[in-house]
Amino acid sequence: MATPEIQRHRDEDHVTAATASPRPGYATAYRRWFGVAASQPAVRAFGRAIWWLAPAAVLTVLGWNALAMQPGPGLGPSWAAGLQMAVDQHLNFGTQAIWTYGPLGFLTVPGFWEPTLGELGFLYAVLLRLCITVAVYRRLRQTLGRIAAFLVCLVAVSVGFAMGMAGACELVLLGLVPAWILEIRPAGHRATVLAAAFGAFAGVEMLVKVSVGFTAVVMIAILAVALPGRRRDHALAAAAAFVVTLLVLWAAADQAFSALPHYLLASLQVTAGYKQAMGTTDPALAWQYSAALLGLAAGVWAALRVSRDQSARRRYGLLAVWCMFWFGTFSEGFIRHDPPHADVFFGALLLGSFCFRWERRDRGVMVAAAATLTVLALAVQSVGIGADLTPLPNLRAFVSNAAGALKPSRESAIEQAGRLSIEANEPIESSSLALLKGRTVAAYPYEIAQIWAYGLKWDPFPVLQSYSAYTTALDSDDATFLTQRQAPQRIILGTQPAIDNRIGSFDEGLMMRAMLCRYTVLQVTATYAVLGRIANRCTAPARLVKSVRADWGVQVPVPAPPRGHWIVYVRINGTAAAGLERLVSLFYKPPERFIQLNSGFLNRLVTGTADDGLLLDASAGVDYPAPFNLAQAAKRIAVQQSLSPVIAGPEITYSFYEQPVAALPRAAGRSTSDGFGG
Repeated sequence: MATPEIQRHRDEDHVTAATASPRPGYATAYRRWFGVAASQPAVRAFGRAIWWLAPAAVLTVLGWNALAMQPGPGLGPSWAAGLQMAVDQHLNFGTQAIWTYGPLGFLTVPGFWEPTLGELGFLYAVLLRLCITVAVYRRLRQTLGRIAAFLVCLVAVSVGFAMGMAGACELVLLGLVPAWILEIRPAGHRATVLAAAFGAFAGVEMLVKVSVGFTAVVMIAILAVALPGRRRDHALAAAAAFVVTLLVLWAAADQAFSALPHYLLASLQVTAGYKQAMGTTDPALAWQYSAALLGLAAGVWAALRVSRDQSARRRYGLLAVWCMFWFGTFSEGFIRHDPPHADVFFGALLLGSFCFRWERRDRGVMVAAAATLTVLALAVQSVGIGADLTPLPNLRAFVSNAAGALKPSRESAIEQAGRLSIEANEPIESSSLALLKGRTVAAYPYEIAQIWAYGLKWDPFPVLQSYSAYTTALDSDDATFLTQRQAPQRIILGTQPAIDNRIGSFDEGLMMRAMLCRYTVLQVTATYAVLGRIANRCTAPARLVKSVRADWGVQVPVPAPPRGHWIVYVRINGTAAAGLERLVSLFYKPPERFIQLNSGFLNRLVTGTADDGLLLDASAGVDYPAPFNLAQAAKRIAVQQSLSPVIAGPEITYSFYEQPVAALPRAAGRSTSDGFGG
């Protein structure tokens, strides 16, 4: 018999069992588990990421601007082909391939020249655009709320991505990311970790596009100074991450470490020479300078206003971030100031302006600023908002690009269509293919796409396209390449026009003479000539004929070639920027120079190679037949500072040289068994 106390406990247990809820089902158990899991930091972080990524992904697709995935003929597609072909053939950048882009530069040109690289380029474009959209949407949502932020962000990314942003997305992130890091006010080890992460990003960009990489390095310095904590720790962490990332990716790209110094030095040469050789100014676009300066001033005011409650260290750090971002995008859009580059600047300026975090009380100011920059961007394009804000066509463009990158059958169809397009626009005769097949081939001046389309064995000049050999060092790299045993056995010499009204053979004086001395004509057609390699026919040294000093714009007689087989070339000194011009060129661009032959038209002169020896005249039987002749039959020469006839300034020195050259072998029309080219 149970005691009263035991009986009481039995009664309580009976009542509890009778009133208890049934055994929980799967849904209840799941909710309980999810509630516990959601309390974990990692799960909460993942949930927040999805919360931001979902609408940003939708916005990225609705604002998508179609990527040109199909190969094609021409100057622009050819350098894109060259980048992918150089990576596919494991050429060392800096020694065997020199360009404004590095061994990861193919990521910015996602065409199907090499299928796997094209796929990676598409995924890289998606990642960059998604990151930009996340950053812009986050900023807008903090100020405007979800719905308004979604609508404003849709307009911003639609307009921004429509303005040729394929090569400038990295620049936008270089404005958005450092500003975000400064905004969250990281402290201690967190600040050091973020500095290191940004250093790693800069290391990636140094191998994508060198000019962007240099901008990223400056941003590292700004962050190291502006972040709270020990500046030395931030700088060391960022520098270490930059170097490690650079070296790891350099090795991953199958690049020789011995070529890395050459890559950095050659990239500096390309960057330094670009301003003078490629800088242009379009008078019809002069109003855009005022708009750009207005954008700079507005950004400075915004940086000071949104950071008015922060420490001076962060405040001036944000100001420096904006100024550096503006300068980087300004250089991208205004050094070569034409509609495509202006589009890049104003599109990047619109998206980069969202680096500022506005308080809700200032949302009217933010919306007004965004609207103003949107109007400017549309004015630059000369279109209405309906031309850029096209969600459904953008969605179809994204699906088409994705299908091309992810479906092998679609990818093969795009590649084949590109090949047929190149062959139709730049056909090579069957007799010429017989001269080229089985031999190493280079293209001059720039039609690399032609070599890809016909499946020829590519052996490129170090500077992938001739017009980019802006300096004597780059010209020397190409000339030295032609004197080596590994030089291409054939060269396709095209009739493509030189850019910016330049004289094509004046771009690379050293290389032109090396080609004339070591290659003969095997076949001539209306659009190209096939050159074959021969023994050097310029063994005798050149001799100075005379040196003349003359004012700008004054015509100077050119010595005629002596009897026999000679070439005459000139080395021009005194054309480079000097004094105040040099100071201006550090931050902007030097004035253009022009050369005039025989009282004819004014042609753009590349001052960086003017002292390399420009071919002026040649005796009969020495030069290639027209229209492939390298010498210009010049009888008089003059150099001008601008399009006006005469401008006061230092005198120009013309040093004329003559060199004996053996006559060209009679090789035109011979077959591949004639022994030319080895």
